[in-house]
Amino acid sequence: MEEENWDDIVGRATEDGEVMVYSSFGRIAKLVGHFQALYPDITLTLFDLGSVKTIEKPCASKMREFSMWT
Repeated sequence: MEEENWDDIVGRATEDGEVMVYSSFGRIAKLVGHFQALYPDITLTLFDLGSVKTIEKPCASKMREFSMWT
C-alpha cells in the first residue's frame, strides 16, 4: 500500500475547497472550528449519519456501482 503525503492531501483539498466527512460520531461537529482555524481555505462539511446509515450508505453506493456493470 502506498503511503500518503499529507501535504499532497491538503493541497488537493484546498483545490477542491471542501472536505466531506460522513460519520456516526455525533461529537465530530466540535472539530469544525479547529479544522477551519488550521485550514481556512477548506470548507468542512459534516454528515452525521447515525450508526445504521453509516452502514447503509457504503452498501447502497456499492450496489449502484455493481448494477452499473451488470
